Amino acid sequence: MFDSAEFLALRVLTSVLGCGIGWSCEVCGELPATRPLIFAANHPTDYDAWFALPAIRQRLGEWPALLAWPGLRKLPVLRKLEHFSRCPAIVVDHGNPVWPLAAKLKQGRSVYLTPEGASNSRLGAFHAGAALLSMRSGALIVPCRMDVDPGRFGLVRSFHFQEPVDPREASHLPFREGVAHLLARLRDSLVSTMPA
Repeated sequence: MFDSAEFLALRVLTSVLGCGIGWSCEVCGELPATRPLIFAANHPTDYDAWFALPAIRQRLGEWPALLAWPGLRKLPVLRKLEHFSRCPAIVVDHGNPVWPLAAKLKQGRSVYLTPEGASNSRLGAFHAGAALLSMRSGALIVPCRMDVDPGRFGLVRSFHFQEPVDPREASHLPFREGVAHLLARLRDSLVSTMPA
């Protein structure tokens, strides 16, 4: 569980959403010892990152870099949460978002992204960014599954770290085929554990 004072910003969010102070989020699974890591999560709500980030920090010991789009900054609550959490957000308004994340990985910073791009209550189509980053950097992909509580405005009630996807699995393949292989492995990891 995470519910310490360090995550005051999350408490603010749950209060804003009218959910009271009885909310908590269960964090399940462990992380591999290697660093940096690529955290790739499903995207069930527009504000799920602010539940995912503390869960990752609890296991990782630091905030991962977050890929964000300019529209995120237009939401006052999320702007405040970003400020309170001190999470390094990479705001991309044009061009390929993979390269700023690749630079963070090269610096040894783990990164967080949602392969679906847009939020979706059901698992949507995946973009190749996480797999591409993994192939180029050699970093493991950690699939992350978030389960939400529909009765509480979609608040995340559990966050699960899955078995990592290792880019060495695809080292024998041509680059494009390797990216496709890792992307399929990532999606399969999330689909196989999703509640029916």
